[in-house]
Amino acid sequence: MINRVFGHIVQIISLALLLTACDQDPFHQSYREIAGIYSLHRWEDGTTYYIENQNAQNQDQGGGIINGTVQKIGWNANYILVKRLSTYQGDPSGWMLIDVNATSLKGPFTDQEIAKITELNGMQVLDPGDAWKKLN
Repeated sequence: MINRVFGHIVQIISLALLLTACDQDPFHQSYREIAGIYSLHRWEDGTTYYIENQNAQNQDQGGGIINGTVQKIGWNANYILVKRLSTYQGDPSGWMLIDVNATSLKGPFTDQEIAKITELNGMQVLDPGDAWKKLN
């Protein structure tokens, strides 16, 4: 009898450990496609956002491809413009520019530098929560 109860307890503990090790977002509901291979990733707290490359091997690296959190974001068919707060305080925060077609990342840029890039004229820049809703 004791062995049977002990066996059930071991099974319950094993199942609990197995479930906690599973992907908590198996259907990727915390990702919204922006353009090309890039997605806006809403973190578990519902207020922190990252930019992820859908082809990247390690989606859970801290800070996503911009190595920081999204403070503002705008996009069109060719570019994604992101104001980031750097994850690593030794790195500067600022505007990051993703070329969707070339799959390249440049920055950080200052407000003045971004204002001079004519390809970005007319791009609507949103708070990440508003962008999340718009990308639905």
